[in-house]
Amino acid sequence: MLAIGVFILLAGYPHGARFGSRRFWLSSIGIVLIAFAFGVIRTNSVLSTLAAQNVVDAADERVELLGRVASYPDTGLTKSRFIIDVIEPYSGRVLITSDRGVAPSRGDVVRVVGKLRIPKSFETDTGGTFNYPMFLAKDGVTALLRTNTLLVETPAQRWSLASVRSAIDRSAVSILPFREGAILKAVLIGDEGSMTDSFKDALNASGLRHIVAVSGMNIAIILGLIAGSVRRLGGSKKQAFGIGFIAVSLFVLLIGAPASALRAAIMGIALVAAPLLSRRGSGLRAAVAAAALMVAMSPLTLVYDVGFQLSFLAVIGIILFGSSVHKMFVKLPPIIAETLAMTFAAQIMVTPLLLSVFGGISLVSPISNLIVVPAIAIVTVWGFLAVLLGIVWLPLGSLIALPLLPYFSIVAFVAETFGAFGMAKVTLSGVWLGIFTLMWYCIALMIAYRLQRQHIRPIDLVKLR
Repeated sequence: MLAIGVFILLAGYPHGARFGSRRFWLSSIGIVLIAFAFGVIRTNSVLSTLAAQNVVDAADERVELLGRVASYPDTGLTKSRFIIDVIEPYSGRVLITSDRGVAPSRGDVVRVVGKLRIPKSFETDTGGTFNYPMFLAKDGVTALLRTNTLLVETPAQRWSLASVRSAIDRSAVSILPFREGAILKAVLIGDEGSMTDSFKDALNASGLRHIVAVSGMNIAIILGLIAGSVRRLGGSKKQAFGIGFIAVSLFVLLIGAPASALRAAIMGIALVAAPLLSRRGSGLRAAVAAAALMVAMSPLTLVYDVGFQLSFLAVIGIILFGSSVHKMFVKLPPIIAETLAMTFAAQIMVTPLLLSVFGGISLVSPISNLIVVPAIAIVTVWGFLAVLLGIVWLPLGSLIALPLLPYFSIVAFVAETFGAFGMAKVTLSGVWLGIFTLMWYCIALMIAYRLQRQHIRPIDLVKLR
């Protein structure tokens, strides 16, 4: 397939044609075939690496493993979970579950003892089957181990991203009451470990789960603050871009590079870089490029990471339908119109996936988002300031965070009140779900195509003159 793609690309390349013209259609087919071939090669490489992990040979046995912590611990109310890269006596990646009080830092070399298990698929509440082995495999994990015996043999470096992350965690849940602090921590760094499962379900049912996932808003705030600061100090756009690139990269690494943040970072950096390279920024191209880069790094993400799928589809919906939906609410105040437009536009693209994964959609999402979302950008900046001051001196951080308490109390109240209505259940499965999904996206893309053709392009403005 790779050879066929290269042949079609070279044979069909329209020399002398204006880039982007219809004469490139044959070359485009060749590029698609080449990309697909490289995708297959990359996927086979990842699967081969997973198959080479010999830690699975000790399945159902009690083992003692020495490994390096490869992820930030997901510390919940009753337990902690983290991934280790096994050093000895086997090789591979293992997901460790321990008591809440037993949580190392990322980068620590630890020794754990427990029974090794192989993950298995299980049936979901919606009647489907969740492929848990492949969900873990996208992160390189092939085995599970629950332990109450954990010894840190070599701590991570004191001044590292892991230590900064731990300081932020402690400050966020300490400067506010526990429930509100848990929401603040989730909003700032996407760590939902301190929230109860029932509250997470309430966020899903009320359509507010996205506010605790680091996304484009967080990246836009970082880039905006840095660009404004650099320009005020007399710096150039290139200097602002360079500092912003470093800051965004460190932030994404700090929070563990979740799919939504990684997608937003790549898109944000691409759009900011476009004018510096004398190119016109395109949200759609930036989103596709971000998805392609993420899938190249972790091919299994495309099929087995629901977070990646929801994040990508939501931003595509906003790009394709946001401006058109916004016209429906143009008579409303700008902040209300923008919130409703983004909510409905994102919903257009994620609805089939929500039905497939959760068996329903939230009908109260527009109302709950209208109450919560307008202030989220200000709250995020204020929250970061309060958390940083809380690291320096906890009482000062608590004092600065005090105005945030009513907002997060409202978030909790809205999530639990509107979440009590539950999600509108739609019973579709198997073939019928597949038919519905295909028809939904075909219609959505047809509408998006018609909407795009109605927009006047810059080249058309030149012709009109």
